[in-house]
Amino acid sequence: MELQLAVRCVDTYSMSENQPSQELPKQWERRKRTLHIVDIENLVGDDHHIGDRHSFEHALALYADASSMLPEDQVLVGCHPGLVFTAQQILGSRGQIFTGAGEDGADKALLDASDADFIASRYHLVSIGSGDHIFAPLAAELHSRNVIVRIVARSGRLSKDLETVAQTVTLLDPIASRAA
Repeated sequence: MELQLAVRCVDTYSMSENQPSQELPKQWERRKRTLHIVDIENLVGDDHHIGDRHSFEHALALYADASSMLPEDQVLVGCHPGLVFTAQQILGSRGQIFTGAGEDGADKALLDASDADFIASRYHLVSIGSGDHIFAPLAAELHSRNVIVRIVARSGRLSKDLETVAQTVTLLDPIASRAA
């Protein structure tokens, strides 16, 4: 039996009251770049522990489409140490992988690598691929520095704390099916 994960974008909406001014400060005009912070296990869903390459590849491809990821964008991916090989196969040389064991280990590793001052000085938009509340303080900190925050999360798995600080939210609808 092979587990296949199909995901489709079900909704994208703007949190209008969270919109920063459309004009970036003059000193920031040079940095119209995007940083992607991806909690790949969160996007894959409940079966992430299997480490199925197809599911990880599919989740990253759907995230890339939903977030309008470009080849020149910087990508940070967090995963459990046991899933590094699978993540590296999918990501290739495109970005960096951060690992951590235990509860929220990969999330904490991503957060440790995500300094708000550094990010705000180099990126105008940060796209977070996760619905976990643990990313809400970083998102709020980036928003306070006029960085646009986009969230791409699975439908039904987006924390209210994270949703509240985002300027744009895209929900992915996971549809799991088993093929014989």
